Amino acid sequence: MEDIKFETLLRLDIDDLHHACLVDKSSLSICHNNYFWQQKFEYDHVPLLVDTLPQSISEWIKEYKRAARAYDKAHLILSIQREAKRHQPKNLIMLTIKEKDINIFISLLQPFFDTQEYIDMINILNNPQFVNFSIDILYIKYNHYRLQFFYIDDADNTGYTISSNVLSYNNMISLLTLLLYEMPDSEILDALSNYYI
Repeated sequence: MEDIKFETLLRLDIDDLHHACLVDKSSLSICHNNYFWQQKFEYDHVPLLVDTLPQSISEWIKEYKRAARAYDKAHLILSIQREAKRHQPKNLIMLTIKEKDINIFISLLQPFFDTQEYIDMINILNNPQFVNFSIDILYIKYNHYRLQFFYIDDADNTGYTISSNVLSYNNMISLLTLLLYEMPDSEILDALSNYYI
């Protein structure tokens, strides 16, 4: 009986699950179990991005919504980019990194670049002369994306390339999800429509 309840709760959307956890005693005991929440994230394909697991149901719900929002937005960005490629080959998505987020940004990049590229980027990104950064994402083909990092010169509003790399769809989703999770107030512009996503 407990297994059936566990499986039923796994299949609920997050708001219905929250309600079930609050009103049903047998659901409540399952909802207090970290294993259940780890399975819920996995079942819904939502990345679990915290080092320390939440300690309460409300913390788990909050974490789920935050991670799901970042993951869904990452998918939306790449879907827009891929679809736009059909109509406008040079369309790109721009993610602007705020100065306060530079250190977070730098730490998130390491797994996606080789050592020398990463060291070169750190040297440029840590230069106090350059405070405005942009990431451009361009769909190439075969589920691969070009990721270009620019710094913007305020004097003439010109962008200068720091680094460029090609990432697979899965790596791009992982990187974007992490960036959006850690820097949720980053500005993301669809250059084709000129709308912020």
